[in-house]
Amino acid sequence: MTELLKKRKNIILLTSIIAIGGIIRVIGVVNWQGFSFDEIISASIASQPWNELWGYLKWEMHPPLHFVLIKIWSILFGESETTLRMSSVLFGTISVWGMYLLGSELYKSKSAGIIAAFFATINPNLIYRSMIARMYGPLVFFAIMATYFLHKALFNSSKKSYWLGFGIMFWTTMYTHLTAIVLLVVFPIYVFWLQYKKLITLQAVKRFAITFGIVTATYVPWIWYFVFIRLPDMPRNAWYLFAKQTDLFFLVIPTKLFFVEASSFVAVIGFIVIAGLITIGLVRITKSGEKTWSIINITHSGSMLAVLMLAGSIIMPFMAGLHPFRYYTLASIAIILLVSGGLVQTKSLFPNTKAATLAILLLTFAVLPESLSQTNLTDLRWPAVMNYIKENEQPNDVIVGAFKNDLVFFEYYYDGALERKAIHTTPEQLSDNTLLTIVRTNAYQYVTEESINQLKDITSGKNRVFFVASEHLLEPQRKLYKDWFKNNGWYEQDKFVAGGLTNPQVTIMSRDE
Repeated sequence: MTELLKKRKNIILLTSIIAIGGIIRVIGVVNWQGFSFDEIISASIASQPWNELWGYLKWEMHPPLHFVLIKIWSILFGESETTLRMSSVLFGTISVWGMYLLGSELYKSKSAGIIAAFFATINPNLIYRSMIARMYGPLVFFAIMATYFLHKALFNSSKKSYWLGFGIMFWTTMYTHLTAIVLLVVFPIYVFWLQYKKLITLQAVKRFAITFGIVTATYVPWIWYFVFIRLPDMPRNAWYLFAKQTDLFFLVIPTKLFFVEASSFVAVIGFIVIAGLITIGLVRITKSGEKTWSIINITHSGSMLAVLMLAGSIIMPFMAGLHPFRYYTLASIAIILLVSGGLVQTKSLFPNTKAATLAILLLTFAVLPESLSQTNLTDLRWPAVMNYIKENEQPNDVIVGAFKNDLVFFEYYYDGALERKAIHTTPEQLSDNTLLTIVRTNAYQYVTEESINQLKDITSGKNRVFFVASEHLLEPQRKLYKDWFKNNGWYEQDKFVAGGLTNPQVTIMSRDE
């Protein structure tokens, strides 16, 4: 009877945690207005007819599964911003359930699963990633389930259903986001380590090799195309290749994966708490006397898998120079698992104290303010920019984007009559199709002293210019534009700065009288 009550309690608790996770994400999406650049790309590609879809997907940097899924979603439920973002909300919510399964499996503890689900529910990074109409929601869910089925299959190697589940989830993960390549390295290393420790059978290793080989073989066509066709064609001055890591590396873990926008003080304290919990989770200790302790195993199979995922998900993008923290998304899964394992271990280490409860409360109070802030992203951004232009436009004006990519926003949100032009720094490719041009040239291009002179033809015969610049316009680029307008007889008539995360600006430039 006691066991039955405990099981019911766990079910009620888990259901409540999942429901809270879904509610947080739904509220956030409902309050959040205005697509980001990447979301517009996803929505615009998904709006293409099926027979034209590959013409865009073959130039995308990421594998195609997300775009296929969001297209199916848009057919079923519509193409509004809220509707499209709900697809990510769905994946983000069921990821909470997935974290429960994974935590319980890795640490053989329902408590670890509950803790993992709880932190997946309130983790600001995972909340944000599951609120945008991009591939991060599906990526997290597929990666969680691939890891879960892998662990189940390795320790129950005769169960073909586990291997099938691993193969399907691993394949979907690989075809969802480029950073899933990390798992191509992490999973084999983990299996090799388990075999070295004699924790799994040779049959498990063989079946892993077969399943892993099949998935990898199906992934080769895309990775071959990406490396030999797409990568050489990509520009070498895209903004993300020049992004710098501004935080101290040891603070990346707490600030980017757990606390996100927390103060430095909270981040440092958080790092200490997290590092302590990870250490406790990795070390297995037993009492050998009243006052003596002995380390019997420095590692744990579940913790080792999480450690490998954390290391790979941070180090590989970091070494590749991909510093924007969206490339560390899989690391959020690992850090939550390690924290969960550490919290469960504190119970066995300090049974007469409330150490685990205190740590949970500290982390919760540190994370919760930023988690709740994700539900209030009333972020008009580019729609506000377009409304400002329409309210002030006059005949013979022109809209000029600081980057070629800004045309995507103009075509998505602007329904006025003005010409829309932009600077480009690569040869014009398929200029009659803005979306295909943007997908092919990829990301924001840096303006050069040569390309800035395109403004001469763009502004010829115009009375005013609505000059639009996003946050990606770095200071050297701003100076190029400012100097050009100044040297060519233009002055600033008015300026509008949109609110929100990206803070796009519109400056009305008028000719000197």
